[in-house]
Amino acid sequence: MDWSELASIEPRLKELEREVLSIKGGKRFCANAVWYGYDGKPSYRERLTQLVGWGSDDSRLTGEAAYDAAYEHLYGLLPDCTHDGPLC
Repeated sequence: MDWSELASIEPRLKELEREVLSIKGGKRFCANAVWYGYDGKPSYRERLTQLVGWGSDDSRLTGEAAYDAAYEHLYGLLPDCTHDGPLC
């Protein structure tokens, strides 16, 4: 299943996509902090797991393949890390 199929089944994925696309990088930006929700950042990964994968209410969206496709698409939209440090 690809992103367009996932988003057609679960429209809230498009909303999450819009939010991720609106994130601007900058000095000391960390994509992992935004994605996983540390350093006081909201967790986009947590929100994703409520829509796709094992936490989904829709059986068409459960499982590893759907989760992996959505994860790769959304995480790939984040700006690159620009900070110094071992986390990325």
